[in-house]
Amino acid sequence: MSLDSKIVTPVTSLEGWLVVAFVAITFFVIALFAYKTQKKADSTASYFAAGRGVPWQVACLSLVASWTWATTTMAAGEGAYTHGFAASWYYPIGGGIGILIAIPILNRVRKVMPYGLTFPEFIRRRIGPGAGLINAVGSVVFQAFTIWLQIVGAGIVCRSLLGLPFRSSAIIIGVVTIAFSVANGLWGVLLTDSFQISVIVVGMSFICLFGLQHIGGAETFYNLLLAKEATTMPLVLDPINVPAAIAYGIPFTLGYIGYGVIEQNVWGRVWSVRTEKDFLKACVGTSLAWIPIPLMSAIIGMLGLAMNVQGEVGTDVIPLTIMTLLGKGGAVVGAIVILFALTSTMSSCICSIGTHVVVDLYEPYILKGKKADEKMNVKIGRWTMAIMGIVMVISTAREMSLMYINMFINCVLPPLFIPFIYAAFWKKVNKKGLTLTMFIAMVGNVILSAMVLAGTGVGANTPYIYSYVVSFILPIIITAVKPDDPFDYALLGEKFHV
Repeated sequence: MSLDSKIVTPVTSLEGWLVVAFVAITFFVIALFAYKTQKKADSTASYFAAGRGVPWQVACLSLVASWTWATTTMAAGEGAYTHGFAASWYYPIGGGIGILIAIPILNRVRKVMPYGLTFPEFIRRRIGPGAGLINAVGSVVFQAFTIWLQIVGAGIVCRSLLGLPFRSSAIIIGVVTIAFSVANGLWGVLLTDSFQISVIVVGMSFICLFGLQHIGGAETFYNLLLAKEATTMPLVLDPINVPAAIAYGIPFTLGYIGYGVIEQNVWGRVWSVRTEKDFLKACVGTSLAWIPIPLMSAIIGMLGLAMNVQGEVGTDVIPLTIMTLLGKGGAVVGAIVILFALTSTMSSCICSIGTHVVVDLYEPYILKGKKADEKMNVKIGRWTMAIMGIVMVISTAREMSLMYINMFINCVLPPLFIPFIYAAFWKKVNKKGLTLTMFIAMVGNVILSAMVLAGTGVGANTPYIYSYVVSFILPIIITAVKPDDPFDYALLGEKFHV
């Protein structure tokens, strides 16, 4: 086996399209089951929150699946391949910490506003329409880029593992996922997630165990990495690796803390479960159950590093390593596992965008307080989901490193989640100060991120540093000068979206 050559997939074009067809048929079968088991999806709460009666086990599996996306199955492995052993635990632990830190914040908001549907809705009712609009737009942008990330990942997987054209396969996977999401709303997404996550865990376990056996066992694996450390990567076995922590570990950990607090995929589940106790079980279960998945991805990335597997872009490493280790069977299993991971997140994000448009844009700024027609809300949500999904599919023009796309997406989070925490716990925080903070941090972040991507010499971590400093300090300064009257959180407990 040549360890330095790029690998040509052993899967024929027909077999590749059959794998894609299998994924599509799976969606169709689950869509039928969701239709048979769902109560009427004819209201905002029933369509976007599954009627607020979801068992905690289903919510937990769905949260794990929605957090298992392109970066979890491929970019986590790319990080380990790029930075070595230290990166193999930076990503899994960072994500688990993000969920745990978010639990008291999520629980606080769920208690004071039990009938909510989105986090911008909380911001709008707590701070004001300006801040709510900034959060809604910011979250829609985040969800749209996340959808794009999954579609790019789907194209890379289909090209690398199945030998299919990147763009056409990405478009087909995207369109199938969009159609399913529009048809069923959150309940269909929850059911799909529950099935997909079981396939993902079993499939990745199979790849890791048999891949390690194929390479010659743990001792051979270690010796190959030891040889790599002695020649081209001096820090490959360093368990800390400070440069990797700065360039990779810290940004991803901070990003996942932000995801836990400001991620509509999370909030959709927060308000869909039956009771507060169910919500806590779902969150704790997610923090524990999610960690093994990026850890297995990192192991695959390290196997690729040990064997000097090389692809056209960094993200190729995971699919090419799987294929190198396990041949055609590995290519098929790997493709199904990763496509399930991508589509579970994509469907969640599409549903989240529809929720934002209805709850955070249409109702407050078009209806302006008038009673909503629940059936019209569902129609608007469906059309929005379809249009936004198609736009993101069409924009998928070329392959890119998913690790770096994800790091860019992370920059959107700090201007949203730090002011959100202040709003949830600080009664006297200056509302105008929070709105101003969100605007200044968001605009500056976008400019700095663009400068990083343009290669102007701005450091990759500069946008993060700027966002965190501004978002953390500015509200404290403004509130110290002019605190607001204490806010009565009981005002948020009224019944709406029942």
